[in-house]
Amino acid sequence: MSQTHMRLNLAIRRNGLPEAKVVWPVPLEENPTISKLLEQVNDIIPLESSDWGLDDYAVELSAPMAPTSSASISSLCGPS
Repeated sequence: MSQTHMRLNLAIRRNGLPEAKVVWPVPLEENPTISKLLEQVNDIIPLESSDWGLDDYAVELSAPMAPTSSASISSLCGPS
């Protein structure tokens, strides 16, 4: 049986805002990429502002753990 989704435990760190922790479903049929992940997250949790774009964020992935994996999205501007 093939997997159709992957779940990521995201820790989203934006400059000057509290860390947001969410479980994010990622459909595997759509060939997921980091840029697509950032765009999807930005639709729900605003990452872009007049001062920052999606290119101002770093995505860090940790070793997979069943049934979810962990990822961090951190602002590169200012303290995290």
